[in-house]
Amino acid sequence: MDVEALLIAWLSVHAPVPAFGDVPADEDKPESFLTVERTGGAVGKDGIDRATVAVQCWAASNAAAARLAYDAASLAESLEGEARVAGCTVNSVHKHPTEKKEPRYQVVLDVAAYI
Repeated sequence: MDVEALLIAWLSVHAPVPAFGDVPADEDKPESFLTVERTGGAVGKDGIDRATVAVQCWAASNAAAARLAYDAASLAESLEGEARVAGCTVNSVHKHPTEKKEPRYQVVLDVAAYI
């Protein structure tokens, strides 16, 4: 099971903005959105993928990006209700602007998913 694909699909239904695997092209980019990127973790011998995932929260201002990040973080506990998810905890929430200084916050999740 692909944890990134699971999170993108789940967030697309439950988050207040769309979620993507990559930043959309400029002509398709909404004002606010999420991107999901696996940043670490490994599959254990027990058949559980313990993934570290960054959910990047993009918005028009730092304040809006921060609100979106806290909304995404509050949803993390609900992810545990999904059949293939053994657990999900918030590792951190922090400001994470792009090189171009675009407003962005990041929520780092530790997700345990059955493969």
